[in-house]
Amino acid sequence: MTNNFIFKKVRINRIAILFLTFFFSICFSNDFDKCIWIKSNSMEKKETIENALIFAYENGFNKVFLQVRSRGDALYNSKYVKKNSNVLNQDFDPLEYIINRASSNKIKIHVWFNTYILWSNNIPPEDNNHLFFTNPNWIESDYHG
Repeated sequence: MTNNFIFKKVRINRIAILFLTFFFSICFSNDFDKCIWIKSNSMEKKETIENALIFAYENGFNKVFLQVRSRGDALYNSKYVKKNSNVLNQDFDPLEYIINRASSNKIKIHVWFNTYILWSNNIPPEDNNHLFFTNPNWIESDYHG
């Protein structure tokens, strides 16, 4: 198989999963929900979380899907994985904060985390304790490495 074929197949699989996720969320919901995804880069500090929640509230979103894991790190306090390095205040728990803030606005929170992607940059992570280094057998590679 060529790499191009594999990438197309992966893209099609991701699109199918995305479609099915939203299809089932609509079909099995009691009333019509308006959902929004908040990616990890909007979960790094209180201000960006507040901006995302204000946007959701003002635009009638009642469900928020949060990316709380991205590339082998966490956007919550974890005893297993290091906190995302973009969260400058390491005492801050973004997930706890957004759950508390969203509940007062009647917004339901659903967490989403990447289970497959451990790292996707050509430059390795700076943290020597990152899963990239501690569990190298978890990293997928092709015959080029």
